[in-house]
This record gives sequence, C-alpha cells and structure tokens, in this order.
Amino acid sequence: MPHAEHFNLRKLRTLYSLSFFFAIATAAVAYSESSFLETFIAKESVGLVFVASYLVALVLLARLDRVIARLGKQHTTLALMFLSLVALFILAYTKNPFVLIPTFVVYIATLVAAWVSLDILIETFSSDVLTGRIRGTQLTIMNAGWVVTPVVAGFILETYGFPRVFTIAFGVTLLVFAIVFFGFRKIEHEHIRPHGFFSTLRAIARHRSLSHIFIIAFLLQFFYAWMVIYTPLYLLSIGIEWSDIGKIFSFMLLPFVLFQYPAGWLADKWGSERGILITGLTIIALATSTLFFVHTSTLWIWALLLFTTRIGASLIEIMRDTYFFKQVDKRDVHLIDFFRNMGPLGYMTAPLVATAILSVTGIQSLFLVLGVLMLGGIVIAARIPIAK
Repeated sequence: MPHAEHFNLRKLRTLYSLSFFFAIATAAVAYSESSFLETFIAKESVGLVFVASYLVALVLLARLDRVIARLGKQHTTLALMFLSLVALFILAYTKNPFVLIPTFVVYIATLVAAWVSLDILIETFSSDVLTGRIRGTQLTIMNAGWVVTPVVAGFILETYGFPRVFTIAFGVTLLVFAIVFFGFRKIEHEHIRPHGFFSTLRAIARHRSLSHIFIIAFLLQFFYAWMVIYTPLYLLSIGIEWSDIGKIFSFMLLPFVLFQYPAGWLADKWGSERGILITGLTIIALATSTLFFVHTSTLWIWALLLFTTRIGASLIEIMRDTYFFKQVDKRDVHLIDFFRNMGPLGYMTAPLVATAILSVTGIQSLFLVLGVLMLGGIVIAARIPIAK
C-alpha cells in the first residue's frame, strides 16, 4: 500500500545530496580497485580478493536488520561509514600487503552495507505512488557523482598514485558522515522485527514479482562486477593510459544521468517497467558482445561502445529499483537487505566465473560471455508481472 504519510521532501533532498557525495567517494576508488590489488598480487588472483570481500559483505547484510533493530537507522549508517573511514585511512597510508588486503575486504563490506542503509533511509521518507520519480531522481543525482569522478580520479591516479585517491575518498566520506550525523538525528527509532534467512527466502518465493526482479537485480550486479574489475585491466593491457581511461569512463556513465529520471517517470505514469527492462537487457547484451570483436585502442570507439552498454544498464537499474520498491515499504528491511545482497552475490560470482574463463582463454573473451549471459535475462524480464 502507498505510504504517502511518510513522504518528506526536505529529508529526501538531503538524501539526494548525500547520495551524490557518497557516489563521488565510492567512484574515486571503484575503477582503480583491481589495478591497486594487482600491485600486490597476481592478476589471476584479483578476482578472489573481491570474492572474499563480498562474502564478508553478505554476512554483514544478513545481520543488518538486527543491527538496525538495535541501533536504529542513523546510528547503523554512521557506524558503517566510520568503519569505511578507518579502512580508507589505512589504505591511504599503509604499504604492507598483509594489512592492505584484509583492510580492503573490510572497506568493500562496510561500503556495500552503508549503501543499503542509505536505501532504507530513502524508503523511510518515500511514497509508493512516486517511487519511479523518487528513485529516478536519486539515481540521477547519485550517478552524476559517478560521472564527474573518473576523469579527476584518473588524473590524480596517474599523477600522484593510489594513496592520494584513497585520501580524497576519505575526505568526501567524512563529509557524508557529517551529513548523516547532523541531518537525521531526529529519526524515530522504530521497532523492526528481524527475519531469518530462510523466512526471507520463503517470502520471496511466494511472490513471483519479487523472485523475478531479484534475478534481474543479480544479473545487473553480475554485469557491473565483471565490467568494473576487468574493463580497466583490459584497457591498460592494450596501451590506454589511466588519464584516458578516466575520460572514457566519465563519458560511459552519462546514460545514468540522462535516461533514469525519464524512465522512472514513464514507469510511474504508464506502468511500463517490464517493457523498459526488456529494452535495456537487449541493448546491454548486444553492446557488450560487440566489445569482443573490437581490436583497436582508439579512444572514441571504446567510449561509444561502453556508453551504449550503460544505456542498457541505466534502464535496467531504474526499472529494477522502481519495480522492487513498489512492492515493499520501510518495514520490509529484510527484503531490502536481501535485494541489495544481489550486489555482493554478483561481485562474488562474477570473479569466480571470469577466473575460470581466464584459465582457458584471453581477457577479451569475457565480453562475449557476459553479453550472452545478459541476453538470457530477457526471458526472465518477459515473465515479470506488471507492477500494480
């Protein structure tokens, strides 16, 4: 049922700005993570560190509803961000790989959980009848942070190295911590009944609409993990510099700013989530497969093709969130936790599959395999009931 009585535009605007800055902090590190790890361990082992990181994130998310029930939404978010700050500080100023790798795992796990906690805050002040527009606005503003960051981060990385990138991420995360601390002190501590893992699974299985959108969410996160980890490694291997990679990635991410709000508006007005999902999956599958056939280091070609993959991803992402959050409300913390578990699951599964593929073929083959996998998502999307 709609919960318009919880709608609070002022708090939502604060959360929008918070999402923007937190996206900058996240993006500053995201596309250099695999290259950072490669300075300490072999390329073939990079994926395994991500598997460990997101396994810890899954364990953390499995307990998140219990933590929120005990501490409240604001204190939980602050605690997670504090742990991220500590991890970023260590990553910036320590060179010991035996310290850096476990710290990296902690950083990823707490970062994932902090984003889920922010999701729950947004749902607290949202209205179902405006879900598409609210989520579209939030994703557009958040992704604007992702767009502006890679160019700057690429320049800083090439000029000053990894420590300065982590230092910048630390500073921006500290700003986000302050916004949460001062902006949400008066949230009422609601009683939230924790749910077990299997009871949550049963609740999802009973609802066809939820089970199908969970699969779509997993596929999208699988795509993100695959591309975030291996695209920079491949571009570096064919001679493209970090400063140019940053420019390519900033252009690549523009669809998240251009298309998500209009798509969310269409979903609210016409209930067209399923059709837009199918369109997005078709685009992402074809564009990603095409990358396998590209044998050039020409920047504009890579920028255009990666831009096209993100047109598909942006449509899938906004429809995924719009459809899901129309099915739940702020009391369904266990479902929101499980929904965002698709991120860690994708980031665990993708490196395992990619590592197996890399043992028998080259890195460029990963794009063709990923494109074929995304094509299979169209069958799932076609079976999703129309949102009510």
